[in-house]
Amino acid sequence: MGFLRNRITAACCVIAAAGIAASGCSGSGHSPVAAAATAQRSSALTACTSTYLAMSAGHRSGTTMVTQSVNLTNNGTTACVLDGYPGVNLIGRAHGVSQYTWTLRWATTSHSPVTLQPGATAHFNLVYQPAAGDDDMTKAGATTTATATAKPMVSTKPSTKPSTKTTAKAPATPSKSATPVSKPVDIDVLDITITLPNTFSQDQMAWYAELLLQDKDVNAQTHVTPFVAGAA
Repeated sequence: MGFLRNRITAACCVIAAAGIAASGCSGSGHSPVAAAATAQRSSALTACTSTYLAMSAGHRSGTTMVTQSVNLTNNGTTACVLDGYPGVNLIGRAHGVSQYTWTLRWATTSHSPVTLQPGATAHFNLVYQPAAGDDDMTKAGATTTATATAKPMVSTKPSTKPSTKTTAKAPATPSKSATPVSKPVDIDVLDITITLPNTFSQDQMAWYAELLLQDKDVNAQTHVTPFVAGAA
């Protein structure tokens, strides 16, 4: 009997070491198995693709710098993950090209994965500088030339014929025209194309806005923020 009791005790200890609750082998009565399984299911979620996501324009605010929210809703039956930034291309008219493409840069913002349950929505923000007005070109100054009217000069000495000598003032030097300032280049955006994080999955949405084109500017203020949970 002593040998059998030792075998049973050893078996209970092995089971407890594996993290499986067994009566008489664990004083706490709780097992970490459920928590481990939940974490495993969360890490096993796949990245969201455009197959079941619906993209729509959300709230827009600001004047000098405008923030346009873009919502993505999961219309599928399973959860997926949005982790990080979307790749965003703006497509529109610029430089005489009807399908000019501008790839936006990412903001340097910390982010966390967003688990998008069926029916739930997440969003990112597109922050941009709106197009400049039509008053950016400095008007050139008018060039004028002044010419004096001839005035008769009468001699003080008696003469049978009055002197009709006249003098004319020299034309004034024309004023220099103001140097025109180059007008900033704008882009009339017609579509937004996004690439979802950690995938090659793309989606496109019609969207019209006039932006200051800054694709050649290393200090461009236009940027994209990472995904966060909820609609905006």
